[in-house]
Amino acid sequence: MSAITRPYPIYEGLLLLATPEERDAIIRAGARENIDHNRAFGVEPAYRAAEAAYACILAIITRLKTEPTVRITGIDPRLMPPKRDTIEVEVVLTGRLMWEGRGGIDSRLLLEWSNPKVSIINLRIEHAEQLASTPLLSMSSSSRLNANERKNDTERLHEMQRLIDSGLPPKTAARRISATMPDPPTSEDSLATRLVRKFNNRRV
Repeated sequence: MSAITRPYPIYEGLLLLATPEERDAIIRAGARENIDHNRAFGVEPAYRAAEAAYACILAIITRLKTEPTVRITGIDPRLMPPKRDTIEVEVVLTGRLMWEGRGGIDSRLLLEWSNPKVSIINLRIEHAEQLASTPLLSMSSSSRLNANERKNDTERLHEMQRLIDSGLPPKTAARRISATMPDPPTSEDSLATRLVRKFNNRRV
């Protein structure tokens, strides 16, 4: 379990904690974003591979009950503001773990037994002490533009701050905002670079 020395997206963390046999079974199931779909709708051999992979995932998570130095964290988007918190292993085991988006970039734990259903997003496996000790980057909440800013990106920067608070690195958050809140005719790469620069200029 000592392989977890920093926060990892849950899929990468699971592979680090897996035995060689478990790791092979998980990888054999193919792209992570297909595991949940193939368990529900897949045909042989995809269904059997997905079931084997998920059984290994549950076995790894179950072992965390006796590992005090490692924890699973996630974000409940219902909270205002959303914040990262520890998810008890027992809760994770009662949920439905899935990956979505291009390359399975977004992880989700669906608690179908809850009424209404609850989705915990952006799951990570972390060293137990890091949740409290890792400082969050933050910028000024002022909506005033800096002297060298010609375009008003305040809304984009606030969304970028929300993503950073959820655990994304600044550059990754900027790229995601440039895709979801484009600024034609600025390219995504140029907009992401601009957002990172402005965020750094407004850091507090």
